[in-house]
Amino acid sequence: MRLIIAAAAIGLALAASAEEKPTNYCHNESSNQEWADKAAKYHDSDTWQRLFALRVGLCTMVERDRLTVPRATVIFERARDRALRDLDRYGDRDQLEM
Repeated sequence: MRLIIAAAAIGLALAASAEEKPTNYCHNESSNQEWADKAAKYHDSDTWQRLFALRVGLCTMVERDRLTVPRATVIFERARDRALRDLDRYGDRDQLEM
């Protein structure tokens, strides 16, 4: 009986967390400004320009209901992680303030 109650409690907790609306940083003014500033600061960096363009494109797709916020977040986080590894690998450590 205790096992059933524990399983039910875990199931309810998972369902509640799955229903939480993920943060949409596309509407965050400070985040948008931060990214615009970095794109300007690193205007010669293909890595930064690519990430900035990806962010803008993903936000556009979310706004047009072509992509969900969670899916856009996963796509962006993977690209950002890859970019950080590339910056570290190629010695552009001064750009790692992401």
